[in-house]
Amino acid sequence: MQKTMNLFASTRNTRQVSFKEALLSGELAGMVNESVRGEEISSPETLYNILKPLMAQHPTTEKFYCLFLNAKNEILSIDILFSGTISGCSVYPREIIKACLDKGAAALIVAHNHPSGDINPSKCDKEITKKIMAACYVMGIQFHEHVICGAGAFCSMAAKGMVPQLKTEIKDLLS
Repeated sequence: MQKTMNLFASTRNTRQVSFKEALLSGELAGMVNESVRGEEISSPETLYNILKPLMAQHPTTEKFYCLFLNAKNEILSIDILFSGTISGCSVYPREIIKACLDKGAAALIVAHNHPSGDINPSKCDKEITKKIMAACYVMGIQFHEHVICGAGAFCSMAAKGMVPQLKTEIKDLLS
């Protein structure tokens, strides 16, 4: 039995689509983005639950998401900023800062998927996190978290103590 949902109840041409079809087409992701606007992230688990349907759209391609937050840490927007291959993704801190400024973001959370399913941060993940955090620090943007999703699980770099440690290193370096 295939589950269906009516995504267009308010339009004249209603149609039934499967959950998988809605997920893969991006319709569900758009609904997620709209429904969480203005919400505050209360825990890494809450963040992961928001990200799961977004990440599920790209099971074989690494995607890098930015969650832009206002001064009250409420979500302004969730955007894919970078797209890669099955094993990597080029990320540019300059473009992240530009997007933060364009959106008027006071804070930032970043997340990406590992199509391999391995949620452990790679050396490259740690290095790019440090670069993004340094750029945020210089620009006065709060950096809160980097989450890695894969194989039905996630890794919160903040919960593992990596983000606070990197913040200390960056403050010592740049102060």
